[in-house]
Amino acid sequence: AMDIPWESCITVGESFDYRYDDTYKDLRTILHLLIDVVCKGGNLALNISPQPDGRMPKQGMAIMKDIGAWMKKYGEAIYKTRICDPYKKDGVAFTKNDKNIFAFVLTEEKKEYSEVLIPYQEKVTDIVLMNTGEKVGFDITSEGIRVKLPKEQRDKIALVFKMR
Repeated sequence: AMDIPWESCITVGESFDYRYDDTYKDLRTILHLLIDVVCKGGNLALNISPQPDGRMPKQGMAIMKDIGAWMKKYGEAIYKTRICDPYKKDGVAFTKNDKNIFAFVLTEEKKEYSEVLIPYQEKVTDIVLMNTGEKVGFDITSEGIRVKLPKEQRDKIALVFKMR
């Protein structure tokens, strides 16, 4: 994490210029990259190169719409946030704003989760699973916060927690 402004400029495809046969990154890869950059205090600039006639490629636009849908649900944990110690640890990334700490458990695509360990050591009084909007039960342990999920959770991107 850095306390100075920085940005990572990444392409959604493999090239900064338009290629007819370009291969695009999947949504999971892009959002994990976004979370990784933001938890370290950075800004992510995504590049999609226009076609020769100036139109945006359909595949690139579809990915951007999917990013927008994800951000509509979880944007509070990304926009106007700052770095938060421990930044990223054991597959969990952290951000904070004036009121909340956010923890992103970067999930494995095919794994079911009934509980997760958030390696955070500060005092927490309330935790909401942003995926469902439900408050979740938790226990404080020497390793961090053990969160009990309300039901088996399957999320291809992340389990996002809002902690107070």
